[in-house]
Amino acid sequence: MSTLEALLPLFEPETLARISSKKAFTAGSELFDVGRTVFDIVFDSGCLRGKVKGSHPLPHNTSLKLLPDGTLEANCTCPTYTDGWERICQHAVTLALTLRRQYQAGGEITRTQNPWVQDLASGNAANLQRYQVEIRKGHWHVMVFKGGGTPVVNRKRHEGMSPADRLIMHFLEQEVDDSDDGGHIIDDAAFAGLLYFARNSTVGLKGVGKLQFGPEPLILRIRAEARTADASVELHAYLEQRSNGRTIEVTSGRVIVGAPTWFLLPDTAEVFQVPDTPPWVLEAVARQPRIVMDSRVSAQQMDALSETLHSVGVPQQDLFALASDSRPIDRVVASVEADANKVKIALAARYGNVTLAIAGNDPESPRYSINLGDQTLTFYRDMAGEAAARKVLTDLGLKWSPNDDGFAAEGDAGVEFIIVGLPLLPDTWERRIPVLPKIRSKSPTPKISVHNKEASVLDLSAVVDVDGQEDLISFRDLLRWLHEGRRWVTLADGSVAKLDPQILQPIADAAGAIDFDKGGHAELSTLELGTLSRLLGAAPSADVAKEVKKLMENMTGDKSAK
Repeated sequence: MSTLEALLPLFEPETLARISSKKAFTAGSELFDVGRTVFDIVFDSGCLRGKVKGSHPLPHNTSLKLLPDGTLEANCTCPTYTDGWERICQHAVTLALTLRRQYQAGGEITRTQNPWVQDLASGNAANLQRYQVEIRKGHWHVMVFKGGGTPVVNRKRHEGMSPADRLIMHFLEQEVDDSDDGGHIIDDAAFAGLLYFARNSTVGLKGVGKLQFGPEPLILRIRAEARTADASVELHAYLEQRSNGRTIEVTSGRVIVGAPTWFLLPDTAEVFQVPDTPPWVLEAVARQPRIVMDSRVSAQQMDALSETLHSVGVPQQDLFALASDSRPIDRVVASVEADANKVKIALAARYGNVTLAIAGNDPESPRYSINLGDQTLTFYRDMAGEAAARKVLTDLGLKWSPNDDGFAAEGDAGVEFIIVGLPLLPDTWERRIPVLPKIRSKSPTPKISVHNKEASVLDLSAVVDVDGQEDLISFRDLLRWLHEGRRWVTLADGSVAKLDPQILQPIADAAGAIDFDKGGHAELSTLELGTLSRLLGAAPSADVAKEVKKLMENMTGDKSAK
């Protein structure tokens, strides 16, 4: 139960009436019934805070806190509390009743702490257990300690344990043998689960030191080393930390078979997850990390081997090196199509005289084959290189679109890719770029004029100036683009211009109450001078006829209308 849920029973009206004075409860209930008197409610580290507006012009800062003995402590800046008249004042009662109603209605409760990890963040270090492990006859012997150096023996009750320790105890209870020293003897599967939940705990490897959990998982790598003496190739399997290129021989450690699979280096007490490779594969590699293969095997046999290795976590670049007929990418080709509304790039990889499309996902097989008369052209594609090219576009914000058969972006994202993304494409790529839409340097500027059409009717006219041209977009269309939240607007000649919301949004907000037609014309009654005044305030450079200024001055008393 969270501290907030523990507070709620004390906020029931019957409870509040019992723990506060009759006068404070009555006044607080009446203030609560008025409504809209409490704001800025925040639940912070077991303390409920809020501002309560009573009879005083300024709101009072009020708080409620649950004490360890289960009683409610109040604090308030009102004189009733500060002068010592009430232990729980009327403002504290109002705050409690407001929080109760908000909670029961399913309303949001603002917090300063994240309840998802509250148990971890507030855990008492003195209550955490530590563990010592060693290998005995193929199994793991685990001793549990709490506080000092005395082992915890037969602790079956889980009260007071941290969430992680409770789950660790679940695995320790899966004992495979008895121990006469109070320890737990468990197998690999149970120990793998223990390690997962002990990543933030203190676990020591007896005789070596504290376990150091690797910051990233290991991957299985395969290196092909040609032998000059015969037509064979030696395959060497090992583990690698991808971020720093550190290589680890599988024979130098122990595979811990479980979910997840771990790899332990007993000499340094380092332990790593190996999530992508089944433990039985790692065990087979540990038994025989190097094998010799005939390099004259068929391409189909090599493809079958590569597919199997890929399924157990070996990266594509290793499989590419294994294939005897692999081809590197000679050049990446990016064919660009773009207009003011959309940009699309068709990506391809050129292998000699063959160009293959790069789609949103890898093909079913990395092998490419085509019949050319009585001959067959076949080779192993560079899947890692194609994936790297695909990642360049997705990192720049494009997404694969099956309907377009390419990587695309629409609207503002498309325009911004043309401006920012295209120059960032690698220089080694062949870029096929047609004529792109013109990007205008200046933001559209509305020009508004007001005239007195009749005695009680004002005539408004609004045009949009773009680099000295007033026929590229109507004022009404400009308002529509702003309403849609767009950053760029498409103009009548196919060019695009960036919208400046700091200038245009106030004009759009003020013009929202005015019905402009397609030509940018609107009529206002002289009774709507307030609406006009807001528009002119947002567009101070508007052309306002003298008679309109005089009318506004007479009707509103606004000397600034002059």
